[in-house]
Amino acid sequence: MLGEELADVVLYVATVAEMTGIDLATEVEPQLLQDSARTYEPNSHGALVRVFGE
Repeated sequence: MLGEELADVVLYVATVAEMTGIDLATEVEPQLLQDSARTYEPNSHGALVRVFGE
């Protein structure tokens, strides 16, 4: 089901990263820090969208 499909995506991304010499751990950690500083609010459909500073 959906979990299997998501697992396929993760495995594909890991394979591409290895083939191109990208260390995902090195790339993901700073991205998580950057993303945690972002602000999101629900839109009219309930989906979270990024709110940019004014």
